[in-house]
Amino acid sequence: MRHRSNKMLEIAWSVQKRTIVMRVMLTNLITHGYMTTTEKKAKVLAAYADEFIAGMVKLYASLPEADATRIAINKIKSTLYGNDLGKTFLRDMVPSYVKSGKKSWFLSMTKLWAIRKGDRWEAIKITLDA
Repeated sequence: MRHRSNKMLEIAWSVQKRTIVMRVMLTNLITHGYMTTTEKKAKVLAAYADEFIAGMVKLYASLPEADATRIAINKIKSTLYGNDLGKTFLRDMVPSYVKSGKKSWFLSMTKLWAIRKGDRWEAIKITLDA
């Protein structure tokens, strides 16, 4: 077993392309609430999304609301695509996560046991836990 193995290196792309793909996938995940993808991308997205949401929750838990909102807006603009999505994320999702007291693991992954027709990969569904 390889501890601390970097899952991002498993997707064999350039660093810039990996970042763009993860930002797009995270934006779609937050927009729709779920996403279906391959196992490799699901693991990478789960780590990326968990780090992003945990950072927002920690920010809101430790700072006053006005300061936390100002800092969170900058982080959201550099990570997510779309201004309306960032506003709904801050207004609806982050307070529910802060109230629940969760500090990590904001996603659930379910193996669909279905093989995609195009590339013969197994599909996994990732869902945001609210």
